[in-house]
Amino acid sequence: MTITLRPDTNELREIATLPTESALPRAARFLSDLVKDTGFRHAEILPVVGKAKNDQGWYVARQYDGEDDSYSLKIFVWPAGTGTRIHDHSSWGAYACAFGTVLEERYDRLDNGSLAEHARLKKAWQLRWSPEDGSSTVLPGDGGIHRVGNPGEGVAISVHLYGPRMAEIDGRDYDPSRDYVCDRRELRRAIKESARDHAREHETGEGRQKEAEIVRHVRVSDDRARAAEGALAEPQGPNGYAPFTELTQSAPRRESMALPK
Repeated sequence: MTITLRPDTNELREIATLPTESALPRAARFLSDLVKDTGFRHAEILPVVGKAKNDQGWYVARQYDGEDDSYSLKIFVWPAGTGTRIHDHSSWGAYACAFGTVLEERYDRLDNGSLAEHARLKKAWQLRWSPEDGSSTVLPGDGGIHRVGNPGEGVAISVHLYGPRMAEIDGRDYDPSRDYVCDRRELRRAIKESARDHAREHETGEGRQKEAEIVRHVRVSDDRARAAEGALAEPQGPNGYAPFTELTQSAPRRESMALPK
C-alpha cells in the first residue's frame, strides 16, 4: 500500500534533499520521535500488531512514498524467528524499532568488488534495538551491509526511512556461505517508473507496447532472482551467518549507535 504520508511530509522532503552525512542524523531523530508519538502508534503501529500475531513471514505492512520517490517510509512486521537476507541498499537508510525488539547484524566487505557476483563478508557486530534505544542508520552500498530480524518469541515492528536511490538497482543481496552477491530490484518500483516515463505515450499503441516490454523484462529479471533462491536460501555457512531462530539472545548494547534525541 502506497499513500500520502500523514506525518510531517515537509520535514521528510527536506531530509531527502540533504547530502547523506547530513540526512542520516536528521532521519534518525525523526524516526526516534515518530515511533514514540502516541498518535502515530495508535494509527499505524498498534493495528498492525493486532493483525500480525498469526503471520509466518516478515513483510512490509504499510508504505508511504514521496510523490517524487525522494523518500520511502515503510513499516515492517517481524513475526517470531523471521529476518531478512544479508543485503544493502542503493540509498541511505535509517530505522527505529516501534514495538518489541529487533536484532540487527552488520557486515564488513573484505574484497574489492572486482569480481562479478562475488563478495567476501565478515560479521562486524550485532545489536538489539527496542523503542527506547533510538535509531540505527546505514550508508548506501558497501557501507551499509546488514540484515534485520526478530529472534524473539513475540511480534516486533520497525519503521524504516530510505532516501533517494543512487543507482538503478534497489540494492544487493549477499550469501557469505558462498561468497555470493546479486543485484536486487523491486518489481513494484520498476513498473511505477515505467508508467511514469511513458505517461505521455500511454494512449498510443507504441507507448503501451513499450511499457509492456519493460514490465515483461522486469518480471523476467524477478524470475531470475527467484531462481537464485538456492544460492541465497538461509545458508548455515561461515562468518557467523545463521537463521535468526538460531541467533544468540544476548547481543550486546552499543550505546554509541543510538543518536541523541
